[in-house]
Amino acid sequence: MAVVAVWTTRQLWFDGIVNGMVFGLLALGVVLVYRSTRVINLAVGNMGLPATGLMTLLTFNYGFPYWAALPISLLVGITVGATVERAVIRRLFEAPRVIVLVATIGIAQLMQAILASYPDLVRDRSQRFPIPVNFTWDDVLGVRVTGPKATILVVVPLLALGLSWFLNRTVFGQTVQASASNADLARMSGIDPKMVQLFVWTVAGLLATISLLLLSGNRGSVGGLQNLGPSTMARALAAAVIAGMVSFPRALGAGILIGVVQAHVQFVFFNQGGLIDFVLFVVVAVAVAFQSRGSREVDSSFSFSARRRPIPERLRQFWWVRHLSTISLAVLLGIALIIPAIVDRPSRHLLYASILAFAICAVSMTIVTGWAGQLSLSQMAFAGIGALIAAGFNRGLEFGVGIGDDLEFFSITVPRLPYLVSMLAAAGVAAASAALIGLGALRVRGLLLAVTTFAFALATQQYLFRRPLFNGGFKQSIPFRRGSLGPIDLASQRTYYYLCLGFLVLLLVAVSRLRSTGIGRTIIGIRENESTAAAYTVGPTRTKLLAFALAGGIAGLGGALLGGLVQNIPYTERLFQIGDSLRLVSIVVIGGLGTIMGPVVGALWVVGLPAFWPDNELVPLFTSSIGLLILLLYFPGGLIQVAYSARDAVLRWAESRLPDATPTSTTTPPAVALGGGRGRRAIDGPALVVDDVAVAFGGLRAVDGVSIVAHPGEVVGLIGTNGAGKSTLMNAIGGFVPSTGTIEIL
Repeated sequence: MAVVAVWTTRQLWFDGIVNGMVFGLLALGVVLVYRSTRVINLAVGNMGLPATGLMTLLTFNYGFPYWAALPISLLVGITVGATVERAVIRRLFEAPRVIVLVATIGIAQLMQAILASYPDLVRDRSQRFPIPVNFTWDDVLGVRVTGPKATILVVVPLLALGLSWFLNRTVFGQTVQASASNADLARMSGIDPKMVQLFVWTVAGLLATISLLLLSGNRGSVGGLQNLGPSTMARALAAAVIAGMVSFPRALGAGILIGVVQAHVQFVFFNQGGLIDFVLFVVVAVAVAFQSRGSREVDSSFSFSARRRPIPERLRQFWWVRHLSTISLAVLLGIALIIPAIVDRPSRHLLYASILAFAICAVSMTIVTGWAGQLSLSQMAFAGIGALIAAGFNRGLEFGVGIGDDLEFFSITVPRLPYLVSMLAAAGVAAASAALIGLGALRVRGLLLAVTTFAFALATQQYLFRRPLFNGGFKQSIPFRRGSLGPIDLASQRTYYYLCLGFLVLLLVAVSRLRSTGIGRTIIGIRENESTAAAYTVGPTRTKLLAFALAGGIAGLGGALLGGLVQNIPYTERLFQIGDSLRLVSIVVIGGLGTIMGPVVGALWVVGLPAFWPDNELVPLFTSSIGLLILLLYFPGGLIQVAYSARDAVLRWAESRLPDATPTSTTTPPAVALGGGRGRRAIDGPALVVDDVAVAFGGLRAVDGVSIVAHPGEVVGLIGTNGAGKSTLMNAIGGFVPSTGTIEIL
């Protein structure tokens, strides 16, 4: 017991349970939204920020009593949830789930912008957050109990029990669960899915508000409210994933477990800042890997990609029409080559190079989100890996392998690599890191990769980048001095700009070629319909993992270029923080999701506009949250769609200048129709032979010893009651489920 007392106390358990109950309460909102709408709400923590900030304003600035300010704040939280659903989520009701997931990122950023816009908001950490009861009991069964902690112990169980009773005992609560189980059947039964969606998002807003009010009261300080959202969101998402995104009791229990683990890790490893975030990432990765692979996800076409009108056949005779896109890109490239010669200020060259480097990072989002239909929230974390590892390779890397800072098994030394070689090698390390992280998440259907990568981005920011392997022992920034490209010295900002431009052009050409190859088509095929692609022998997991690894490598290359651009990498402050990964999502969505030039246009908008107009207060909003939401709602193709519309207008104008086409008709039937199937090789024997096929799910035997023979031209029907195994047999024939027996398709 003497050893146990070193790393655990009753107070640690009590504090962990109290904080964990708040995480669990917020996880209930995540599970509720996901079960009802199949949407992972990444704004789960931030939705409570406006009401929490308002609570501070009313009590401190305007002198409201606590019990008068509380109902106003709760009403604001409810209004936020309902407004988010009506203004954003409902308008995206038919959109692919990944688009709604991206929209929740914009909502989260908008909530932070609303909090920052409050006038005269108290941000002094010495000010205490308003609480309902203020007392301290120093010894209650060996623990110290305060008023905020007692409030959590009372409020959270009551809310959890009330929500459980409502969902299980009331008619409307049962309709919510029915809509989640089978939306089509719910519609046929007269249940309005949109009304259910409004209810769950309203409840989510209320739960987020109560959670942040309780958590802020327990923390005590008013300062740092804006940081509550992301860290709280990570813990709530982790609890929801552990609960399989479906179980309310498990979500609450997982939240409590996370709170207890966090209290002990922070107490025992007090000198290992951010270790709890790394532990949280490992837990999320393992939980996602063990999720059911049979979960049903709605297959929907990725209709939000920008569309181009095909060139009319009559205009193809004109050279300039056939090469209009090439001419436009050549003009843009010419402008990019000339600008540094016209503008001679090095600070501007630095800005232009940063736009190009961010565009390279955003190309990785085009592949993983635009092509593969997945959402990664850690691309700038991979960029950080590329930057820090490139700096390490360039100076000569030496690191030890062991446990903690004291126990080292052996050390590894990597000799100093040339400047550009170190960048390419670091990109390979970033690609390998992405493959390792996606190995578990991409085996599961759905969008749980977003949760895993969010946890990874937080872990890299708080813990991994501070390890000697990455920072080389430097505390604030890591030096990465520029080298040379053969006889060309890269020290000047103009020369480095041209290096970034060259990398971007080569990358865009390579990605454009990849898009038209079999690899690119299979990635997009998996995005459009995973089951159909699998029927054509395309491995969904392998294909998505390839896309994610490729995206990680591209992000690592962009990060290495960013590191060389600043030359002293501020890994603890900017460029590779979790907010920068969310910013990268804005870049690719605003530019044009799934297009080759979208990342370039988005980088010009998101990175360039704030630098060109630094004193304009509206520009940051339109380059992040508001701009992201407006484009998703009204211009889903992004800014690149504007360029496509201009191109289509030029084509319509050119076609209108041509004389009217003479209508022609074909009276001769096509050769295929005349053939009538003659000349085909006759099939000798049966077309399908199924012999003694059986399928079992654990102890349940769904198909038992089925044998079927179908000859060419013969129609064979399967007749049976629900659950007889008809669909399972067809899945076994198609190779979608493991089975025993013999199947021959001629």
